[in-house]
Amino acid sequence: MSKIVTSLNLLMKSPEKFLQYYGRNIPDQHTLPHFFGIGAQKGGTTWLHENLICHPSIFLPPERQLNFFSDKFENPLKEYQAAFAGKEHFLRGEINPDYGILEKWKIEYLAKILPNLKSIMILRNPIERAWSHAIMSYVKMHNKKPDEITLDDWLRHFKNPLSVIKGNYPRILKKWRSVYPEEQIKVVFHDELCARPQAFLEDVFKFLNVEIPENFLNYPIEKKINSGAKIAMPEKAKEALKERYRDDIYELHNQLGTPIQKWIAAYDL
Repeated sequence: MSKIVTSLNLLMKSPEKFLQYYGRNIPDQHTLPHFFGIGAQKGGTTWLHENLICHPSIFLPPERQLNFFSDKFENPLKEYQAAFAGKEHFLRGEINPDYGILEKWKIEYLAKILPNLKSIMILRNPIERAWSHAIMSYVKMHNKKPDEITLDDWLRHFKNPLSVIKGNYPRILKKWRSVYPEEQIKVVFHDELCARPQAFLEDVFKFLNVEIPENFLNYPIEKKINSGAKIAMPEKAKEALKERYRDDIYELHNQLGTPIQKWIAAYDL
């Protein structure tokens, strides 16, 4: 059934990719990425991008999120390949949290053209991720002052389908792991990034199989990148988020163990 769904979607959205899915007109691998950063939004993906571009063996497109497989899927693949042209001697990648929430049929297409693709998923406590996402939306994108944002505004954003799906880590991981082998999907933690950024980055470099630098003087590992406004979370907002994400957090705890225990303790779940 899954293959039928994928085939029908590809045929409707992009006949070119339908043929590629079935082994016809396979694209040149030298103009495609070796790895993705698939999330989570507000989990440190901008920091990851800014540090990875400092490595001499890694190439990331100057435009941080190309959004080809999320928003431009119907366009010819050569448009995406153009971003990596002439970079055949580099380890090529794209950091894009929107790729974490791709439809499964798109991931199945990717597995056909990029069977060796590695993906990095940064997990941040979903309560804190949702809060940070809401702050970004109201303060940065809608230019609201903190005292203009009501409790109802916060609660409304928490229910926004996009916010909900971006914080649904069990669903994201299940979908990607159902298509790609687990060893090609690296799960790392925002807590570790904040506490030990160099060790965090070294771990990512090991996963990508690139040389670890002798020093990190040219890497902005200590820099806070794209950090949002600091607004205290109202108690009722906190309780709403705890209720929304409690089951997801315990599901992750069963899968991933100790790192999730910090989330449970931090919010008395």
